Amino acid sequence: MLELRLVQGSLLKKVLESIKDLVNDANFDCSATGFSLQAMDSSHVALVALLLRSEGFEHYRCDRNISMGMNLGNMSKMLKCAGNDDIITIKADDGSDTVTFMFESPTQDKIADFEMKLMDIDSEHLGIPEAEYHAIVRMPSTEFARICKDLSSIGDSVVISVTKEGVKFSTRGDIGTANIVCRQNTTVDKACSCHLHLPEEATVIEMNEPVTLTFALRYMNSFTKATPLSNTVTISLSSDLPVVVEYKIAEMGYKILVLSIQNNSHTFPTTGFASVFTVGGGSAATKSVPSSGRLSAQSMGLTPPGGFQVCHSLGGGTGSGMGTLLISKIREEYPDRMMLTFSVFPSPKVSDTVVEPYNATLSVHQLVENADECMVLDNEALYDICFRTLKLTTPSSSSVLASLFDWRMSLPRNVVYTWSISMLERD
Repeated sequence: MLELRLVQGSLLKKVLESIKDLVNDANFDCSATGFSLQAMDSSHVALVALLLRSEGFEHYRCDRNISMGMNLGNMSKMLKCAGNDDIITIKADDGSDTVTFMFESPTQDKIADFEMKLMDIDSEHLGIPEAEYHAIVRMPSTEFARICKDLSSIGDSVVISVTKEGVKFSTRGDIGTANIVCRQNTTVDKACSCHLHLPEEATVIEMNEPVTLTFALRYMNSFTKATPLSNTVTISLSSDLPVVVEYKIAEMGYKILVLSIQNNSHTFPTTGFASVFTVGGGSAATKSVPSSGRLSAQSMGLTPPGGFQVCHSLGGGTGSGMGTLLISKIREEYPDRMMLTFSVFPSPKVSDTVVEPYNATLSVHQLVENADECMVLDNEALYDICFRTLKLTTPSSSSVLASLFDWRMSLPRNVVYTWSISMLERD
């Protein structure tokens, strides 16, 4: 039996409004410690983690751990029926496939209940990195939201630079550039900052070393929808880790958003799936995949492609991020054409960086969604062929590509297409 009674019903409404555009379906996990959620967005680029502690509820009963799969859009529609001052109660029986939301007015002269069907959602919990970040910025959440909104009218991405002088937000677009600098206005010792009660309007910076990273503004603007939950926002930045944006919910818990986009320059990023997939690869992919109109027989005298095959390596940022972005663009332009991919997965035995399996994991979702058939190739096996069968002492990417091409041409002709895009490279 699950029964949760929240006097601050508006809090739950604000939580749903802040995440429903990022995540469509998610599991709410209930345990003795609290009411929690962890889910990724559809592109597997952003992670949302939420915890409402049991002590924050007026009444909290959870006889056993329970996971309830819900469509957040439908849940938000039901919560909109509650007044801002209403008390919200959530009930679910053991083994039931529905959850009940009950709304009570403060004077208890009006009570409404809504029942929603639960969903079976497969999900896995991902660890939020606990590490020493290069820089941690704490600032008013309204100021952070305003900065992201202002910059999005100029460009598509924001460069966040943290130095001794302060934190700088900058962007570049077709109409020009914009730079906003927030200087630290409170002197605080890093060693004891966690024990001090700092003014909510203060901008506080803890820095081990300078850091400069680039992020997509559309994600940052989605994150700032959590502004009503907290007066302050904490942004943790490191060149080798995803950015962590945290909104602490007073006396209740927290909402953490993790964005995996990261690169260190204004140039085309090639170090990670997310940086290419969401920031740097859009224009390049659009140019690489001609529209169906530009490839029509009427306009160019060409026979439209009967299908596509894409060769790419999932270990590097270009092969994974750009490769899957191309696949997505092809599917968008040619929804009725067959697509075959030759996807080279990194081997855990020979991967020299942790980002290789990470890139591959993020790519799988796009492959499943958009490719009709995916040929899974082992990177280590390909190099073994070059070493042992072809007797190559120093195999290169071109050697692997040539071997793969020979194998592709041995396939039946009905699955070998004229239009072929190759992004096989070992970063």
